[in-house]
Amino acid sequence: MTHYPLEDPCPVCTEEMTISDKLECGHYVHPACVKRAADVLQDQLAETGYPTREYARCPICRADLTNILAKPATWFGEITLSTEQLCILLHTLEAGKGMIAADAVPHFISEQMPDAHSDEQRSFTIKAATILWMTKDSDLPQTMKIRQVKNGRQGRFRRRIIF
Repeated sequence: MTHYPLEDPCPVCTEEMTISDKLECGHYVHPACVKRAADVLQDQLAETGYPTREYARCPICRADLTNILAKPATWFGEITLSTEQLCILLHTLEAGKGMIAADAVPHFISEQMPDAHSDEQRSFTIKAATILWMTKDSDLPQTMKIRQVKNGRQGRFRRRIIF
């Protein structure tokens, strides 16, 4: 991408542009606007069941931008963990001295989240293990469900943990 100063506003956010990226298709757009549009598109595709994209698209003409990788789509869904699996999570957290490496995500989580990116699987693992760690002196629950849903109009994502 080449940087050029422009006097016209950004066609996406209509804010003043002092430096803009010239996209492969020839449009000038704020870098943050291209990234935001690509992130929203990935999540919309994943949420509606369509295949996600490898590359971002121009927010103006929808041309593929092969020099901008699209982010992994946010995973929506729910996983359920048994008492035995919760014990394994606690052991994994203790073995890693409070950390869980990307390659240490238990198979029972990755199997329930097959479409999720490995970073998101790790995030779910850490969240569940951390909650268990804080309550480890009490009885382990019979099951634990972790659900990620879209949070209303704001487009943010929320995780719910249900014992």
